[in-house]
Amino acid sequence: MSWNIIGPLLAVLLIAAGHILFPLIEKKYHHREQEWVSLAGGIAIAYVFLFLLPKIGDYTAAIVRNEVDGWEVMHYRLYAIALLGMLTCYLNNRLNLLHDGRHHLALAIHVTLFAFYNFTVGDLLVNIPREGYFPYVLVGAVFALHMLGVDHQLRAVHQKGFDIWIRWVMAFSVLAGWTVGVLFRMETSTLAVLSAFLAGGIIVNVMTEELPQRGKGRTLFFIGGVVLVAVLIAIVRSITSAVSY
Repeated sequence: MSWNIIGPLLAVLLIAAGHILFPLIEKKYHHREQEWVSLAGGIAIAYVFLFLLPKIGDYTAAIVRNEVDGWEVMHYRLYAIALLGMLTCYLNNRLNLLHDGRHHLALAIHVTLFAFYNFTVGDLLVNIPREGYFPYVLVGAVFALHMLGVDHQLRAVHQKGFDIWIRWVMAFSVLAGWTVGVLFRMETSTLAVLSAFLAGGIIVNVMTEELPQRGKGRTLFFIGGVVLVAVLIAIVRSITSAVSY
């Protein structure tokens, strides 16, 4: 297998391991919950603004060049899809808050959406190839930490279900995304849509669950996560570049 397959596999295994081990992680580091949730939020939001949104801008520029006769409003459809991803995750979170995690339909929708969220991450890791191992380690670590925040949200609402089966669904979903990405190469247009939807989903999850609130977060850890990813992305972009977009 080529590095463009092995690298993403290592990244998704890291993310999957985080899902599976999360109950143990949360139990062991429960007293530091505010710190690592805030750190995860800073890492995730920096990744969106410094990597995913610029990529959406690149895709949009290509659309503008190639669709000169199309409606101008349609040139910016990827941002509308990002907004759709944000609204979808927001409404999903509201549904579970209203039912306090006890409604079977709310549970099914919640788990399905986050399973798709993980599937998208696994698929995108394969379909956006990079040179060398460091970018994959970086992206895998970023998403593994971000998913700790997602798992924290899921477990807070569905603790028993999460410990028994939901964490395994999340782990399987990201591995399934990698598998599908290996078997079926994604069209650039589809890749752009998934990237946009994922960006919107990450933004709302960070804002609702991982952004430091008064008395419930650690601002310095959040800022530290932002700075860490900013520095790492700057390093990656200075020493290598993505093979394709």
